Amino acid sequence: AFVNNVTGKRYVFLFTPEEEVASSISTMLFPEIKTSSHFQALLGNAAVKWHNQADIEIYEYWPEHYKCFVRLAETTGDTFTRFLDWLNGGFDHDGFDPIEVFVDEGAEALVLRSTMCHDFVTDALWALYGMNATLRA
Repeated sequence: AFVNNVTGKRYVFLFTPEEEVASSISTMLFPEIKTSSHFQALLGNAAVKWHNQADIEIYEYWPEHYKCFVRLAETTGDTFTRFLDWLNGGFDHDGFDPIEVFVDEGAEALVLRSTMCHDFVTDALWALYGMNATLRA
């Protein structure tokens, strides 16, 4: 959430699964697979469709059900504008993926990050830090 202390404008950014996706966790975990036969599926001839679509929602107010806000940073209007640019291109996730995988192979570790609401917050804070926002604990 952001507030402009001069104008009083307020914004909240949320990364959420689309409504039909959010109704069941299994729709996010298991893709829809269509194939003409089991044999064709074994050969890899199948259409795979994931149902894990997600969007960034932008509110120009603070919803009433949000009761507690903690100030984490101070920034400028320029940084806020760059943050909006980051939202449009830097946070390049269109899927809500609740599974995270880490395979320890030493220097060649495999990491597949989850992309959920808390990942959005973490990435947003790192982006703001990279834009020289003054963060505090």
